Parts: sequence; structure tokens; C-alpha cells
Amino acid sequence: MIAREGGWVPYGTEVTTGHGKIPPLGAHSHYLGTDPAGHDVLAGLIHGARISLAVGFGAVGLAAFIGILMGLLAGYWANDRLRLRRGVLISLVPGVFCGWFYGFRMFRFALNDAAEEGVWPFLGQVGICTVIAIAILFVWVVLGKRISRRGYLEGKVNFPMDTLIMRVIEVLNSLPLLLLIISLAAIFKGSMWLIVLVIGFTGWTGLARLIRAQTLQVKEMEYISSGRALGLGEWRIIGQHILPNVMPPALIVIAFSVGNAIIAESALSFLHLVDGTITWGSLLSSTMKNFEVWWAGVFPGMAIFLTVLSFNLIGEKLRDIFDPHLSG
Repeated sequence: MIAREGGWVPYGTEVTTGHGKIPPLGAHSHYLGTDPAGHDVLAGLIHGARISLAVGFGAVGLAAFIGILMGLLAGYWANDRLRLRRGVLISLVPGVFCGWFYGFRMFRFALNDAAEEGVWPFLGQVGICTVIAIAILFVWVVLGKRISRRGYLEGKVNFPMDTLIMRVIEVLNSLPLLLLIISLAAIFKGSMWLIVLVIGFTGWTGLARLIRAQTLQVKEMEYISSGRALGLGEWRIIGQHILPNVMPPALIVIAFSVGNAIIAESALSFLHLVDGTITWGSLLSSTMKNFEVWWAGVFPGMAIFLTVLSFNLIGEKLRDIFDPHLSG
């Protein structure tokens, strides 16, 4: 919203004041002043808060879902609890290769065309390719079950779930996240949803390792053994007995991650790698060529600082609550 003598109007309906650069409290309708272009700073802060918080919660929510799931799978099944028949395990190798080749390699031109149209057409095409790849992999798994009915292929071997997930985490940790986001933002013309997806799909590794470590410890408890002795299913044990006990430390990491996501979004907006949406980072960049309008950069910077500090304090408070050594 923008303040006017006659009331408030939606931001974007009338973005210039017509009065030039106004310092804070320089006019009764512009409490934080205006930027070099004459835009109301307070209106920009209110509008940018929605974008920054949406990116922070959206990206961290996606990363938390993936990280918790991967951590539970790696910690509970490890390398010795999930056993597959040799025929099924052997069929996974050509199944993954064929799924990648016919699902993504054959559709690379369609993916390139969808990327030029925007992030949503690209995600739609990726979804179609993923469905094709999963269908092909399913056919190979069914074929593996059929050939595993007798002989050597009927025997069961351990599936290295923990090793596989940890290798994926190591690959993602080796990628320069900021450079990856900058490259994708340039390809997709700085879509804000793309930033949420990239941060979400690459920022789950630390949480997954924490959940894995907690799961390895919790699954050896006596009440987990008692649940298995009573005949409880694997997923019921994970959902009702392991997940509630590994969530407290995860909440601490999630609280800190929201602040990191807001900083990443502000950095990309500051570098003009996001579309024309008004954010705290873009308000900061507007003062780079005109330092006389210092207030246009100070207030967005304070907003970023106070928001990130708030989430960090929330994370520290949660740590004090859930850590028995500190709470004592």
C-alpha cells in the first residue's frame, strides 16, 4: 500500500509520489521517506515482507520435508534392514538407466523449449518426464520379481539405503549453491518460484544428516524393540515412535534455515537476478548509485537484519528448551 492524503492505494497502482526524494518524516504521508525514484519506502517494506517471508517459509518447508524423509530412510533402514531379491536389485541398474534415457534424454529438446517459456512450463515438462521414468523403472522392477522366483536370483541381499542417500548428500554439498541459483535465475529470467524450488531441493542435506544421526540413536531404544516384538509395521514405528523423538532438534535447524533463505533471496534481488518484484534486496540496490538517499537502504537493511535475527533467536530458544543440558 502507498499512503496518500485521501487514503491508501494498492502498491503498483501508483508507485511514484511526484514529490522527488523525500527524507523520513519529510511529509505526513511518507513516514520513512521515498527512494531515488520517488517510491514510498514504507510501502516497499510492506510489499517486500510478503515476498521475503514467502520465499523463506516456502523454501525451508520444502527442504524440511525432503530432509526429514531422507534422514529417516537412511537412519532406520541403514545398509542392512532393507533386503531385496537379487533379481530385483540387478534389474534396478538397467531400470534406472532406461528411465533416465527415455524419460529425460529423449525429451531434452522439449525441456529446452519449456525452459525458454518459463519456470511453470519447465516444471510441467519435468513432471511428465519423471512419470515416464518412474513407469519404465516400475516395469523393470516387475521383470526383476519374475526372474527372482527360483535359483540364485531368488536369494535376498541388503540394499545400501544409507550409503546411497549419503552419496547423494555429498554430491549436493559439493555444488556451489549461490552460483547454481544465479545460473538458473539467469536462464529462467529470475522467477521467484524457481528460487524457492532450488533452495528447497538443495538445502535439505544438513537436516537429513541430523535426522539420520538421531534416527540411528532412537531406533536402538527398548521401546522400538518392543514395538517390533508386538508386530508393529515399519512405517508405523517410524511415524508414531521415531519421528516425534527426532523432531525437536530438527525444529532448531529449520528456524535457522528460514533466516538463511531470506538472506539468499535478498542477495539475488540485490544483484537484480529476480524479476521486477519489489523486495527488500531490490530496495537496497536502489541506493547504490545515490548514497544521498541513505534512508532508502537503511530501512530495508534493518528489516532484513531484524527478521533474520528474530529467527536465529527463535532457533536458540528452541535449543534451550529441547536440550536437557542447557535447560538444566
